[in-house]
Amino acid sequence: TSLNEKLSGLNAYSLQADGDMYKNGSGAGRVSSFSSGDRIGLGIDMDAKKLTFFKNGHMIGSMSELPDEVIPAVCFGGTSQFVVLRPEAVPPTDFNGATDRKSV
Repeated sequence: TSLNEKLSGLNAYSLQADGDMYKNGSGAGRVSSFSSGDRIGLGIDMDAKKLTFFKNGHMIGSMSELPDEVIPAVCFGGTSQFVVLRPEAVPPTDFNGATDRKSV
């Protein structure tokens, strides 16, 4: 079962390593893929109800019409993978979120 099948019907927004974006289990566009060493960021602007994905500090895609509550999560599709969460990170300059924005 693929990740988008598992999340189908939920308020789920995802970006996969191959660059496919999904919103509620349906394809929502494609951006550049990422691999080992890339730094992936997520900016959430709840005032605008929008989330933005970043790769190595540059915006690569976004989705809008977020629900009133979001819960960021990370999912892996293989072995020998890890993530470092950095909630104190400074948002990239091309993120126009609210003043209390954070990039992870």
